[in-house]
Parts: sequence; structure tokens; C-alpha cells
Amino acid sequence: MKKIFIAVLFLCLLIPSVSFADAKGSADATVVPAGTDLILGIQGGVNKNFTPDGILSILGLTKGTYTNTYLCTYTTAGTLLNCNTNPASFQTALTYPVTGIAAPTAGYLTKWGASGNTLADGPKIGTFTDAKWCSYSTAGGLACTETAPAGSGDINAATATALAANPDDCGAGAMATAIAANGNLTCSASWAAPSAIGSGTPAAGTFTTLNAGGTGFSVDADGDVIVKSVTATRTATGGVRTLYEGTGGGDNFRSESVPDALAADLNLRHADALPTVDQFQLYPAPSAGVSAYTWTTYGASKTPVIDDPDNFAANFTGSNLYGGTFITNAAGTAALPDATAGMNFTIVLEGTGATVLEPLATGTDDTIVLNGTALTQGHNITSSTSGAMCVFQYRAANSWMATCNGFVDGT
Repeated sequence: MKKIFIAVLFLCLLIPSVSFADAKGSADATVVPAGTDLILGIQGGVNKNFTPDGILSILGLTKGTYTNTYLCTYTTAGTLLNCNTNPASFQTALTYPVTGIAAPTAGYLTKWGASGNTLADGPKIGTFTDAKWCSYSTAGGLACTETAPAGSGDINAATATALAANPDDCGAGAMATAIAANGNLTCSASWAAPSAIGSGTPAAGTFTTLNAGGTGFSVDADGDVIVKSVTATRTATGGVRTLYEGTGGGDNFRSESVPDALAADLNLRHADALPTVDQFQLYPAPSAGVSAYTWTTYGASKTPVIDDPDNFAANFTGSNLYGGTFITNAAGTAALPDATAGMNFTIVLEGTGATVLEPLATGTDDTIVLNGTALTQGHNITSSTSGAMCVFQYRAANSWMATCNGFVDGT
């Protein structure tokens, strides 16, 4: 009987202005407005299809607009159920359309471009080897091919714990003197005076000496240099030694130099004696590359040297060879020096002892040109006549001009 009633009810819903009332014809029966589609529903269970008064209960939803495949919404105003919401309206349009890579490059990762709306080639992918360390380079990209460096591996737990905190450092003006296993520094209150370079002792906090030790190279606080010897580096041009005047005087200097090419070595050696009035330096011909200068009196007569001829080479030297006189007082042999430009001296015999004047006995023998006649190279001249005299003058290299009386050619 209930099924028949429900079927009749739904049929009536299709007929406009159909009025439902209870069997008693109650005045409060629900009336469906003309031209309105109702959505009916059964409230509660089957036994509650009717009210206690026998009135059919309707859910009271009015059908709104229905569109195929659209979403439905409910509004309280008018108790409408509308199915007219386009699902596309819930899709938020992207601010930037996504554009794919036109031609992706093999071996590269893909990343977002700078604009955020395009895909681009990312980092290059290199070779990946099991258990190898990874590194990145512009040319090779990201690759894992490297052997673990020395000291790598598991971190000691105690060390990791110690390094988890910031270690103690040194304050301003202090310096670290030691570092503990946990990274903490042991600090000194101030910088100690730096150690000396070499054996020199610097003042506190400053380097004042540079010393190679012993009698070697050293530089003191104000720049004075002490060296054993100095050799200038060879260059394409001859060396120059330059000495400037004091800072208050200007930029003038004195210098000495050597030619770009030299035929032989030469050591100019200073004399031990001090000069006297009217004396000047005279550099004689070098011997074994050394020329020891002597102090020579300018424009003044020299006191003759009176001695045994055997002592001539030892006692008649320096300025005596340039204008001096040697007087022999015994028999003997006087060894003449090597003929050197500028030399001139006189030998006089006092007594009758045989006197021999021997040209250079070492190196290249000199030649004596006796009174205009050249003797055999290396020949000496002799005399036993008291008052015999011979004046020697430099004639040329390895050649003496001897103007004599009482002397003859020897051997």
C-alpha cells in the first residue's frame, strides 16, 4: 500500500498546482507553487514519511539551473540547488606560462630559467663511479670519480663534539702561542720581541740587525752595512760604484767604473803608510794582478838610499823608483824592477866592490839599452869603479834606457 502511495505522489509532482492534504482535508497542508519543480526527500526512516498528523514531509529544496557536467552549489536564499558552476573556474591561471626546453642537451640536468617560467639546461652531469668523491668544474660538470683525499673518513666523535662549539680565540692585540685539540687557542697578552735574524739582537718589537754571524754580512739599525767583500753582479756594461753626498747637500755623487771589456784582472791595493806633505798615490806596474800604490812626494828631492846592492829590491821601492837615488856601499847584485812607464832612478857606486845591475830575473827578461846600444836580452851590466854612475829610465815595455859611465856589458 505504501509503494502505491509513493508512486502516486511522484506522479502528482509533475502536475502543477497539485495540493497535498491529509485525509481530513486539513487547511495546513503543503501546497506546491505553480510552475515550481520540487526535490522531495524522505526525512528519517520509513516510519517517518508522514507527520503525526498524517501530513507528507517535503525537504523544501527548490530546483535551480542545471547544466550538464557542471558543479552544483547550494544557497540558502531561495533554498536553491544550482548545478551551473563551470569546473574550469576553479583552475587558477599560472602567472607565467611554462615553456619547455626547445632542444634539451644530453648529459645535463633540467632547471628553471631565470624568469621562473621556462625550463633550461642545468649543471652538466659527468661520470659517476661507486665509492668515489664528487666534485664540480665548469668543464666537466658534476662528476664522482675522485679518490678520497688523505685524512678523510669518519670524524672522531670526540673531535666532532669539541668542534661543535666555537673554540676560544685571542683578543685584540694578543697572539696565539698554542692550539689545543678542541681548537681553543692559548694566547699571549702581547706580541713578543721578534727573534734576531742571525746572531744579532734586535730591540724589543723591532728588527734592528741582520747578521750572518761571525765576520759575515750585517746591517745595523740605521742602515750601516758590514761585509767581508762585495762583488757586483755582471751585466752587459761595466760595473759602477756610486757614492752620494749627504741628504742636506742634494743629489750629487762621486762614482768610479770599469770599461765594458777588460784585458786582465787588477787589484789596486792601498798602502799601510800614511801620506806626508806633498805626497800622492802612485800605482806601479802590477805583479800577479796586484798594484800596491805608494805615497810619492811631488816636486821635492828624495833622500838617497844607501845600502848593499843585494837589498836594492827590498829597500828601493815606491816613490824611490820615480826620481830617487840608490848608493851602493858594498859588493853585490841589484835586481832591477820590471820596466814600468814613468820610472826613472840613479845608481851610484861608492867603493870598489863589484856591483852587478841585473834586469828582471822573472817573467820576461828586460833589455838594457846601454848608452844607446841594446844589449842581449837579459844581459846585466857591471862595474867595480868607485864613482861609476848609471841613470835608468823607462824606454818601453821590458826595456830600460841606461845612461852610464864606468859600467860595461856583463852576461
